[in-house]
Amino acid sequence: MPIDPAQHQSTLRFGSAILEQQGEQYFVQVQVYLDGLDPEAVKVEVYAEGPNGATPIRQPLKRDKPLIGSENGFLYSAQVPATRPAADYTPRLISQHNDASIPLEAAFILWHDSPAWRRPI
Repeated sequence: MPIDPAQHQSTLRFGSAILEQQGEQYFVQVQVYLDGLDPEAVKVEVYAEGPNGATPIRQPLKRDKPLIGSENGFLYSAQVPATRPAADYTPRLISQHNDASIPLEAAFILWHDSPAWRRPI
């Protein structure tokens, strides 16, 4: 059964995030604070709609290391193609279930809501 980030909404959150172009890739790094959730129960992705109805990009981010001074906070990172504008990509947190199909409107998706993160550093 999928977890529901809405049940943890007071403390489940994204921290700072960066997007940096490195050649033909964007390097994405996101801080995620998981409250009491097991890190194995969630997946952090960078999502971009598919152009003209094509398949969307859903790039999983790798959990790199715990955030110092936080309880259950982690740094996640990945690379995505720089063939699209940086503004097309948005980090999101979803329930980790390999067989689940997660619709975009699902209440248990936590979207990173700050457009400022998309500005390349």
